[in-house]
Amino acid sequence: MLKNSNLLLSLYLFTRTAALVVFFNEILCTDHVFWIEVIKAWTRGENPYASTPFLNWPPLWLGILVSLNFVSSLFKIDFVFLIRFFLVLIEALLIIISYKFLVKKFGKESIINLFLVYILCPVPLILVTIHCNFDVLVGLFIFLSLSFLVSFQSTLKPNDWLKSCAFLGLGILTKTIPIILVPLLLSSISHLKLRTIFIGGLLLVLPTFLSISYLYHLSPQATVDNILRYRSTPGYYGVTGLLFLFDLKRYLPIYTSFFLGALVLSSVSASYYFARSKKIQPEKLYLYTGMILLILTNFGTGYGPQYAYWFLPLLVVIMAVASRDLLIICYFWLGIVSITYLIEYSFLNTHGNLLARYTTWNISNFSIKWSTQSGQTLIRMPQFCISVILLYFLSKDLLQRQTKTIVN
Repeated sequence: MLKNSNLLLSLYLFTRTAALVVFFNEILCTDHVFWIEVIKAWTRGENPYASTPFLNWPPLWLGILVSLNFVSSLFKIDFVFLIRFFLVLIEALLIIISYKFLVKKFGKESIINLFLVYILCPVPLILVTIHCNFDVLVGLFIFLSLSFLVSFQSTLKPNDWLKSCAFLGLGILTKTIPIILVPLLLSSISHLKLRTIFIGGLLLVLPTFLSISYLYHLSPQATVDNILRYRSTPGYYGVTGLLFLFDLKRYLPIYTSFFLGALVLSSVSASYYFARSKKIQPEKLYLYTGMILLILTNFGTGYGPQYAYWFLPLLVVIMAVASRDLLIICYFWLGIVSITYLIEYSFLNTHGNLLARYTTWNISNFSIKWSTQSGQTLIRMPQFCISVILLYFLSKDLLQRQTKTIVN
């Protein structure tokens, strides 16, 4: 039954259509307010990067918001509903691409991973229809980039490598965080001509460089403060959450410097390793990428619940190549993260407080208490713990495969 693609499609359409109907036009999450304020600034002729603090990335998302607002005005459709509808379409495209990739590489039995991640796990549905941030785009572009990089490893066709560069470049244009995955592109680069490498480099960085340069021309200080120096919001999860929880936030600058230094050092080391590698096993690419993205979300200097969508598309592949122990931990991770997100979006004021909106329960005092930094850190503590355990088993699988490669 779980090998039936029609069942997967039917369940997906049912869950997303139901969510779009239930959450048609209510502003449920703080991000909705952000996007509305951004569009108000745009329609007044202002630069939203300078007049609002809500845009911290290159302007791809702003362009999408402006386009959706135009459609909203033209056809008299609710703006927030259009954002949800657009994100659901992107998610549907991601699932189709993931389905084709899984079936081609691992057979139809691997479709169960799509059921687990996109149907049984409520996190993707929550992020695209309630939270309404655009990290599903980041997940899509990272998945596409890795898919073409895997193809390049087997075919050594320059076009596959160029496509991988282009999609990773789109990911960086969406949110700059995928730049941490650039070292992957150095794998098997010795098989490419210098001209191809030059074109790939342009595809990778030119769109983001040009867009940020234009923003800098319009508002230099706003571009530096809101984009180049942006580190997300600390104190609500992971290490930074623990620092705030135990009143150690004075050490945050030290931790930030340490983490960024370690990130740079690991990127240099990874670049050296991948540049010297003639060929990388596809499963190692996914395990490594999953590790890096989990490290960023759990040990990074800031956090947002939407960051889960950086990792979720990779999880369907990781579960297909995982050892027995890693697969069991993946199941536990999905379960605990699902419970955490259901609690967050049911009670927290910044996340919609769905129980207060859709029931008659008086939970305002409870919501206020747990919407604080310490409250959110405590709610997410099981998620942080299982994520650290998952990181350990990901690294264990990666090292075992590395040892086997050296032995062979």
